[in-house]
Amino acid sequence: MFTAWKREIDFLEALTLCQALDKVPETVIVGVEPADIDTLSIELSPVVLRQVEPVMAMVLSELEHLGVCCQKRSEARVSCNPLEDYPH
Repeated sequence: MFTAWKREIDFLEALTLCQALDKVPETVIVGVEPADIDTLSIELSPVVLRQVEPVMAMVLSELEHLGVCCQKRSEARVSCNPLEDYPH
């Protein structure tokens, strides 16, 4: 009997697999290392919150480097509902 299973591949595994296949894409990783990984919360910690603007600037700079035009939205609120901006 065949049992289907799902295995998630993390980012490092994906890059390692690409390297093994000799097909490594140009990759830029931007992130913030949290000071505390034990506390569970849906809120950003003060350490991470202070890095939001600098990380956004890094991402925008990288997009500009790739030739992607970005435009700041007049609305500062970002929805947590992925369907909110795309009603059916």
